Amino acid sequence: MNETGVMLYYPYLHFQDIHWLKASLLYWESIRRIVPRSIEPELEDPPAIKDLVSEGIIVNTDPTSYIPKAADDFTKRIIPCIDDASSKAAEVVLEVVREIEYVPLSLDVTHQMKMPESLWLEMQKREGSNMGQHELTIDVLGGLYMICLANQISEGIGAIMQADTVGYDKCGTYLRFGQPINIARETSIPHGLFHLEIDFPSPEQLSGVSLASIMDFRAKYSGERDRFRQMVEDILTHARTLDSVP
Repeated sequence: MNETGVMLYYPYLHFQDIHWLKASLLYWESIRRIVPRSIEPELEDPPAIKDLVSEGIIVNTDPTSYIPKAADDFTKRIIPCIDDASSKAAEVVLEVVREIEYVPLSLDVTHQMKMPESLWLEMQKREGSNMGQHELTIDVLGGLYMICLANQISEGIGAIMQADTVGYDKCGTYLRFGQPINIARETSIPHGLFHLEIDFPSPEQLSGVSLASIMDFRAKYSGERDRFRQMVEDILTHARTLDSVP
């Protein structure tokens, strides 16, 4: 299945940055978030988010069918790197650990519901172990798993995965490349369009714009937004066919 104009939000249940969400709504037609079927995030959502859910703009996506492959990815690709941090493959995982260890992700019962119990037990066994100079907390291990899960869902529905926190935003697609990331740490969330040097509003620039105004803009310029998004996606599709960029 391939969904046009859809983005997958991760690793959290609730959005961490409302201004990032406003920037995303200008571009994406809808946003999926990873929500186990037994959870009702709307109970804690602010009113504006509840409205977006009721309108079908934010869509809760049950991860159940993707959990086995995500757990298999974690078991076969992440755990061996944790157990042998000197391996070449571990360079990728270690770079991700460097990025996400400063990003809060509380591995509460909601996140535990997104993984098999056997994998949760494997994580507990490795809590407190080290990769290089980095101690692996249960939250970091959970973050690594959420990247695996988001990758599986993203590929399954054909939606680009994005996060509103710096570490996860940078590292979310690492499983698709298999090379060390070596990204210099930044203090602001990079929007994907910035990398194409397209003049697009940043979350910071939208801090003074209300969500209601964003929604009015979406409705008024729906056709223009569709054409703009198609143009960008055509550029990205062509870019993926290039071996190198001069």
